[in-house]
Amino acid sequence: MKKIAFGLILILFALCSTAQTTDTIDCDFWWPENGHVHLGVPEYMPGFPGGETALKDYISEHLKYPPLAVEGDITGRVFVGFVVMEDGSLDCFKVIRGLGYGCDEAALEVFKDMPKWMPAMQRGKAISYPYTVPVRFCFDCKNKMPEQEIVSSVEEAPEFPDGIEAMEDFIKANLVYPQEAIDAGIEGKVFVGFVVEVDGSISSIKVLQGIGYGCDEAAMAVVNKMPRWKPAMQRGKPVRYQYYVPVCFSKEEIAEQELMYVVEQTPEYPGGYEALSDFINANLVFPQEAIDAGIEGRVFVRFWVETDGSLSDIKVLRGIGYGCDEAAMAVVNKMPKWKPAMQKGEPVRMSYMLPIIFKLENEKTE
Repeated sequence: MKKIAFGLILILFALCSTAQTTDTIDCDFWWPENGHVHLGVPEYMPGFPGGETALKDYISEHLKYPPLAVEGDITGRVFVGFVVMEDGSLDCFKVIRGLGYGCDEAALEVFKDMPKWMPAMQRGKAISYPYTVPVRFCFDCKNKMPEQEIVSSVEEAPEFPDGIEAMEDFIKANLVYPQEAIDAGIEGKVFVGFVVEVDGSISSIKVLQGIGYGCDEAAMAVVNKMPRWKPAMQRGKPVRYQYYVPVCFSKEEIAEQELMYVVEQTPEYPGGYEALSDFINANLVFPQEAIDAGIEGRVFVRFWVETDGSLSDIKVLRGIGYGCDEAAMAVVNKMPKWKPAMQKGEPVRMSYMLPIIFKLENEKTE
């Protein structure tokens, strides 16, 4: 008889909600046919009683490996989505991505019998909030999958797409400065730890050292929004790696960028950061003048995302010349409408800063 072990990796998607009561819950709103609802991040995310470790233990104790999957030697992950209601109960269960062979049904059953969670909080009130958990099915995980262990020493460390400067730009463009911290004059660094998985996804996000006043939650939210990383490598194979980043809260720095940062949800390109990068790669023209002169660098473009998602007042804040400034503005001008910033459930006009990277090695980037 096979020895069965269950593993769980938690992934929080950057989703938020407007409040809905249990009596008026509309599951089609939370899980439309084309994916999931795209809203902002609450001040406090929902949580299982006792935290992540308690959730892992609960699933390990209650998850049953289906006989059909055991016979077929089926392993993998079932992504289960649900809504944590205002009262902490769970509703609107859905398999986002399944394995079949009875694994989807087995994963759903675990969540349907769970105790109440701590609900998400926004402005001191409990709100309904969608949550997704990947449940992993595997046999003898530790023996057959040693590469899944978290390592502390590797030949090649994990890397954010396009490097550390691109990560800093991403954080600056997506970080929301909490109003509570602004009012209290709070500034400083929040150190966020997480695991970069073998597929580049991020899991186990936690604050290692915080400063409070909503900044810890805001720092976790921006890390949670990051695209897939380049994973750490050891002996030619990707491995799990523990990593941390400092997230800086500085009112002067944000003011210099002319960003309206006191909003519940920042503007977003359709499809998120990775889709934005793909659009820039496909449409950015590297000027021949810059290529001939060996020019590389970043052009910082500032624009306004209007309430209808259109872009206006496009300007270069810092350029590198040789036609690159004009090329950067041209690619922004081609962009489709964005999802506007939201404040108190209403779209608001917001300034946004975007770095456009020019690299000679592939003539396009970002």
